Amino acid sequence: MLGRKRQRWYTKPTPGPTAGDVAFPPALPNPTGWFCIGFSDEVRPGKVITRRLVDRDIVLYRTRAGLLRVTEAYCPHLGAHLGVGGTVEGENLVCPFHRFSFGPDGSCAKTAYGKRPPKARLRQLDIREINGGIIFAWYDEDGRGPQWELPEVDLTGYSPLVHITAEMPTHPQEIGENTVDEGHFPVMHKSPILAIRPYTFNDHVLGLNFTMRVPLPHLPRAAMTVTYDGELHGLGYTSGSMTLKAGPVLRGWVMPTLVGPWRIQLRFAACLRLPAPGRLPPRLGQALAYGAARALCDIGLRATAAGFVLNDDSPIWHTKRYEPTPRLADGDGPIMAYRRWARQFYPDRHQPVDEQKGTHAAALPRDRETPLLLPDTPRTPSVG
Repeated sequence: MLGRKRQRWYTKPTPGPTAGDVAFPPALPNPTGWFCIGFSDEVRPGKVITRRLVDRDIVLYRTRAGLLRVTEAYCPHLGAHLGVGGTVEGENLVCPFHRFSFGPDGSCAKTAYGKRPPKARLRQLDIREINGGIIFAWYDEDGRGPQWELPEVDLTGYSPLVHITAEMPTHPQEIGENTVDEGHFPVMHKSPILAIRPYTFNDHVLGLNFTMRVPLPHLPRAAMTVTYDGELHGLGYTSGSMTLKAGPVLRGWVMPTLVGPWRIQLRFAACLRLPAPGRLPPRLGQALAYGAARALCDIGLRATAAGFVLNDDSPIWHTKRYEPTPRLADGDGPIMAYRRWARQFYPDRHQPVDEQKGTHAAALPRDRETPLLLPDTPRTPSVG
């Protein structure tokens, strides 16, 4: 209408930088290996939950007798999602659509019609439930079975497992690379590395050991010296222990699981062991140490792994770009050696584009490259 003020509608732009899984196409393939899909206390008997593994939904359930199973999410009868209304009756998983029941072996055991069940089967995943209640599933794009086993850890004297889960745009290889990125520890985390042993690259296992000064939360001038001894088993499982000079040992796990193109769920788990106080009867001292470890473990998990990663590293991972040919500098650590080790977890037809062997940007012009050599003797990095 003439004379009426014209209204204009605007869509406000989203503030801040673009997330990595939106800004760029996936720069790395789907890796093979064991990946954490949850924890035992999340899957009680009779419960059905849905998880995401790489590019598909999967369903976890526990029978009334306590048997854990992980299967494809869709009923082979007419395709209903078993995680939406699916139930557990005794030892069987029951579809919500026509109430077809599937036994622990995945085969269709009965129908709701009282007729002979069809020759149908739920595809099951290879799983492991280990180390105080961590659930892993094996993923291989070509359908091969497990190529190695994850180590069981002796947790005698440790507190019960506590865990945290976060979701963010990045890739499992980037999480492992963060572990060998020596340069970011003193710069980002204010935790200088005091000593480090040579890395070991043995088949699917990468071993590392270093000592660093870690600042105490809310006490900027205070720090403690900790020694970290850890192993990466593939790209989805990092297990290690942090030992303090006074004797406490915090055992922790960092477990990234790909759930979509350049998006992961990152799970942390930890348990704590404290030395028994002296001058007390052994049984009483052990009981007091166990109780204190149980109370302090959640604090320890948040103050170390989750505090470092979720508060410091996570904003970087959310928005960083993967650089296949990084311009490296002295002090970065064995990043290219790590990437060469990681290549074994990808199918030959989907190898990452990492043409460069690693360079020192300060020493070389842009058109030259030189290999980054691993140290063969222990070294003491400069601190400053």
